[in-house]
Amino acid sequence: IWAGEGTEIDQESVLEAPLVLGKYVRVKKGVKLGKYSVLGDHILVNDHSSIKRSILWNHAYIGYESEIRGSILAHHTHLKSWVSVYEGAVIGEGCTVGSKSVIKPEIKIWPEKYIESGSVLNSSMVWGSRWGTSLFGKQGVDRTANMEFTPEFAAKLGAAYGTVLPENSWVVISTDSFRPAKMLKTALVCGFLGAGINVYDLGVMAIPITRHAVMLLQVNAGVHLRLSPHNEGHLLVEFIDEQGLTINRALERKLEHTFFTEEFRRAPADRIGQIIDAHRLFQPYLEGIIKVTAREQIAQAGFKVVAAYEEGALSLLLPTLLTDLGCTVINFELGNIHQNRSKTLAEKTSTIKEISNRVKAEKANLGVLVDNDAERLILVDEKGYTIKDEQYLALITLFALKYSQAETIAVPVTAPMFIEEIVREHQGKVVRTKASARALMEKVIQEGIFPGLEGKTHFQPAFDGLYSLAKILELMAREKMNLSELVSVLPPYYTDRKSVDCSWEDKGRIMRSLFEENKEKEIEVIDGLKVFHEQGWALVLPDAEEPVFQVYSEANSQEEADALTSLYTGKINALQLK
Repeated sequence: IWAGEGTEIDQESVLEAPLVLGKYVRVKKGVKLGKYSVLGDHILVNDHSSIKRSILWNHAYIGYESEIRGSILAHHTHLKSWVSVYEGAVIGEGCTVGSKSVIKPEIKIWPEKYIESGSVLNSSMVWGSRWGTSLFGKQGVDRTANMEFTPEFAAKLGAAYGTVLPENSWVVISTDSFRPAKMLKTALVCGFLGAGINVYDLGVMAIPITRHAVMLLQVNAGVHLRLSPHNEGHLLVEFIDEQGLTINRALERKLEHTFFTEEFRRAPADRIGQIIDAHRLFQPYLEGIIKVTAREQIAQAGFKVVAAYEEGALSLLLPTLLTDLGCTVINFELGNIHQNRSKTLAEKTSTIKEISNRVKAEKANLGVLVDNDAERLILVDEKGYTIKDEQYLALITLFALKYSQAETIAVPVTAPMFIEEIVREHQGKVVRTKASARALMEKVIQEGIFPGLEGKTHFQPAFDGLYSLAKILELMAREKMNLSELVSVLPPYYTDRKSVDCSWEDKGRIMRSLFEENKEKEIEVIDGLKVFHEQGWALVLPDAEEPVFQVYSEANSQEEADALTSLYTGKINALQLK
């Protein structure tokens, strides 16, 4: 085995001789490199990938759990996760292959091509375009940090968004503590300034504060860069409109068109934008929460809270909020923080168990785990039990109906039906929305469910963990009940969820077939296809970003809920074989 200067090989990888590794190659955990392979300089092979009898030229990137067999990859080839490349295939310089794609034997891909996720290439690809036809996924622009999402890409993206905004507009921008996010923010800002857009720089900040700042400062837009929660090693950029909402699809298309055509506005030298530091805007956000919360009642309750959070913006925000609400805060150290990747489910589960033990040991009223972007909130009651997402949604619904002016509650189409039971008991009305963040946020604003002060701002509890925490503490204080007692009054429910892989080509045909098959039954088509059965319902939802169907169900028992998801996953698999 020959290895060049600066090459790093994880001790849990497996290498077979003869094998050649160039300079500064990184071989990560669980990788298998078979004999008669040659890897050039500056190559990254991610966890649990496998390469046999293949040649990789310089600057190649191999995603997680990919396999390459008897193939040639030219310079600057980028394979995302779960990609398979088979014998005799050749991938040209500068190509990107999306996740879960399959390159069949003897296929040739010409340089500078983009293969969409889930593609199966049965014939060689000569024609095509760089980056495919779209930038946006479910949540924003999600690309591999510093490989696809380079400083050049970031500057171009900033120029494109700046061009679709009116000249001399103002934008707020923030990042999490992910190092590439902070680096690429600088390039993105340069694109804005060159298009004549002014920027408020919030620094390292959680996205609910960025949304709040957009409304508070009455600016035209906002941008937040962070480590992607969906793809390891990816950077996610989220775009926010003047209402503090995720931008709509029409604006996404306009931005994409400007990006691909490169029809950028270039401001003259005397109209280039300016930057203003605004690193203290978390204070008005916290004040806004406290002013719309029954602080005195919470303080009188004297709650003791075990608070767990990652380093970054939350290390200041969460303890400050709890202290201002009169709670006794017990800080919980999460230990080593992985700055270059999201925590795995196993790591989070391990943390929850430790928090649960600490809550019981300290005889605290509850435990709180908030993710680094303050969107995701996980609660542990005083008995050490974790509150499920559906129960969390029900508690927020209960608060809105009992202690606000809200009469209408917005929930996504995926939410269980027992929420409607709660709403009916309080003479309210449920409005179902699409499963997208934008759809739910829009309805919350339209119905005026969680307003801020003087109607200038509003809160989105489904995407704001700190605000939701304040409201749940207020509900506990007003009801004079522990968290476990509040959960115990909720109706029982049984749900299930499964994913089914499906090629892009088959998705439309399968949805039409399922609709035809079930058109005589009671159905709902707000988003995807929801079919009602005697024992419950099942929802088939095509994923907008991946070649996958999501199947949800709810029934009178867990066995029946599992059976419904199995029924529809089976139907999808059977239809793919036709």
